[in-house]
Amino acid sequence: MGLYSKKQTDNPLKGGESNDKDSKARPHPNRTMKKLLDDLCDYRRYRWNQGLALWSDMYDVSLILEDKELLPNERKVRNELVADKSDWQYQLSARYLQLAVSDLGKTWKNSFNKHQFKSKKAPRQGQNRQWKVAIR
Repeated sequence: MGLYSKKQTDNPLKGGESNDKDSKARPHPNRTMKKLLDDLCDYRRYRWNQGLALWSDMYDVSLILEDKELLPNERKVRNELVADKSDWQYQLSARYLQLAVSDLGKTWKNSFNKHQFKSKKAPRQGQNRQWKVAIR
């Protein structure tokens, strides 16, 4: 069996014909590929943790100095992490660092957004209400 195995699904609406949209692929990595994927996942987790520590430090400094320009963002954290890269990290894809910092930025942003829940007393939840103006 190769790297991917394809499973054909028959769609009765199309008369049993199948095309690329109807096929599903399941990866079957060998030991070398599994090791590489594990290493990349470990690297991404490592960079996430470094980014989180850096983001927290930058946030604390901005609060202490009361300077909003020092607030962390994805670009600042990414640039700091890239500047502090070790030699062994250049052998791995930079995309994993970018994804880790991007996910970290989304998580940080979501942690400060207050979730607002709808009251059961509110009429017609989830529907757009169109207001009619009566002209007299």
